[in-house]
Amino acid sequence: MMRAAAFVSSVAVVRAYPSYHEWCAQYGKNDASPEREAVYNANVELIKGLNAEGQATFDVNEYADLTTEEWKQVRGVGLGVDPEDGREGQCNFEKPDAGVVSPDEVKALAHEPIDWVEQGAITPVKDQGSSGTCGYFASIAVVEGINVIQGKNDLVSISEQEVIDCCTPGNGGCNGWPGQEIEWYSKAGVMAKTEASYPYKGSSDIPKPDGTPCHSSEGTATKATTSGRICLANDPESINAHLHKLGPAVWMIDASPLQFYSGGVISGSTGSGGTWPHYNGIDHATTIVGSGTANGVEYWKVRNSWGRSWGESGYYRVKKDEAGAAKTHLHSIGATFGLYPSAVIV
Repeated sequence: MMRAAAFVSSVAVVRAYPSYHEWCAQYGKNDASPEREAVYNANVELIKGLNAEGQATFDVNEYADLTTEEWKQVRGVGLGVDPEDGREGQCNFEKPDAGVVSPDEVKALAHEPIDWVEQGAITPVKDQGSSGTCGYFASIAVVEGINVIQGKNDLVSISEQEVIDCCTPGNGGCNGWPGQEIEWYSKAGVMAKTEASYPYKGSSDIPKPDGTPCHSSEGTATKATTSGRICLANDPESINAHLHKLGPAVWMIDASPLQFYSGGVISGSTGSGGTWPHYNGIDHATTIVGSGTANGVEYWKVRNSWGRSWGESGYYRVKKDEAGAAKTHLHSIGATFGLYPSAVIV
C-alpha cells in the first residue's frame, strides 16, 4: 500500500481544459464556426505552454476565442497610446528624474515590501470597458493614492471622465501619453471631482480633441490635486523606495501576456522595452501599488483597470526587473509618480 501511494503521488496532475463547445456553453457563445474553434484551440495550447513556464497561472476566459489583436480591440488595449513619437510631455526614461529619495533611503527601502491596498490608500478596482482610457485610470489611481499618502486626506474615488473630457491637447493638457493626467490638476489649477459626481462613460476618441464638453465646474470637488510628477527609470530599488515614500506609480507595459492571466507572479522576459522615445511593444498603462516576495521572487503588485473579475481580483503580480535589464518583463519601461502640493516627504 505504501509503494502504491508513493507511486500515485509522483504522477503529475494533468489539467483538463474545456472543449470549444463546452466553453461556448459556459460563456453563452453561439458561434460554432470552425474558424473560431481553431482560434480557441490555438489559445488553449498557448495557455498550456504559459502554465508550463513559470510561477504565474493562465486560464481560458471569456476572450479565449479571440486572437490577440481582436482581444486588444475589445479591451481597448493600445487605443490612444502612441509611445514612439516623442511628443512634448512624455516621460523621458533616457534621462530620467533623479527622484526625491536619498541614496541612503533607497538602500534601506530597496527590498522592503509595501502594500498600499492593505493600507487603505487604493480605491476598489475599476473597469475601463472597451475604451482606450487605461492611462487615465492608471494616473487617477496615483492621484487617489497620493491624496491619502502624501496629502493625509480620506480615500476618495476620483473621476476619470473629468480628465478625459477636460484635459485636451490644445489647453496644454493630455495628448495621450499616460502620466500627463497626473499634472493636469496643477496646470488647470483645480481640485479633482468625485467619481459619483462625474461618472465614467468612456470615450472612443483618445486623446480628446479641443471643444469636448467639459463639465468640471459641475462636479463635487475633493481635496485631491497634484503639483507635478516624477519619472523614474526601470530601477527596482529606486522605484521601491519611491513607492514607500510617494505612493503608487503609473507602470507602462505590453499587455499581451495578460490576456489569459489568472494569478501568480509573471516571470517570463518578453523582450526589450527600449529607451525614449522608442518603447517597443508598449500598449497599456497600469499602476504599481505594492511589492513583495513569493517563493524567493521579488515582485510588483499592480492594479489593472479591467474590473475585479480579472486576474487576482483585478490585480496582477510581475517579477521585478534587474536594473538596466536588456530584456524586461512585460516590456516595462519605468514608473511615473505623483506629487501632492506642499507634501512633506519623510
